[in-house]
Amino acid sequence: GGTFKGLKPPPGRHWRSDPKELEKLDEDGLIEWSLNGVPRKIIYADEQKGKKVQDIWDFKDYQYPRYPTEKNSGVLERIIQTSSNPDSIVLDFFCGS
Repeated sequence: GGTFKGLKPPPGRHWRSDPKELEKLDEDGLIEWSLNGVPRKIIYADEQKGKKVQDIWDFKDYQYPRYPTEKNSGVLERIIQTSSNPDSIVLDFFCGS
């Protein structure tokens, strides 16, 4: 409930933070406004919870791949681990291609 900058959450929804906290975050420049006018809290990478993802991944490609676009399975595993949750279902709509 509550109003923030004249906005109310959609019916059946609520703000994740108290509107007073949202006002403080906005004053501190920590609220961004989406193109459709929805406020979002800015969370910087160094403030994220959990294990930090490094920006350099050292994987060796196959010397003689069977296919020109073949990827190292370690790279694919890292991509899936960093972009999904442990219980997520991951679909490969391109069947590995």
